[in-house]
Amino acid sequence: SKLLGLYIVNNPHMQLDSTSFIKLTGLQLLVLNQCNIRRLKSDYFTGLLSLPSLTIVNNSQLMLEAGCFRQLPELTTMHIVNCSLTTIPPDTYQSGSKVKTILIRDNPELTLQKGSFNGLSGL
Repeated sequence: SKLLGLYIVNNPHMQLDSTSFIKLTGLQLLVLNQCNIRRLKSDYFTGLLSLPSLTIVNNSQLMLEAGCFRQLPELTTMHIVNCSLTTIPPDTYQSGSKVKTILIRDNPELTLQKGSFNGLSGL
């Protein structure tokens, strides 16, 4: 795919599954803003093999499944803002992850667990 940036904004009935982004192999930026995403499963980002930047904003009561970012081997920058995130499960990131910058803001109930940032050798 030649698409470089995808902004999905204010789509409260959007449904994600393992095929949502499968053909967007060249995507460089994905923004999911106000899409009422409640859970990020470990296979939702299948196909985004070169995605370096992911922004998830204003998706209330978001839950991260362990391993949900493992399908993103080139991810370097991630923002999770105002999603009512309560925890980052252990082993959410793949071992040897390239993530360099994480912004987690306005998630007032967030509790970090032991191992929440396992795999982030780049930090």
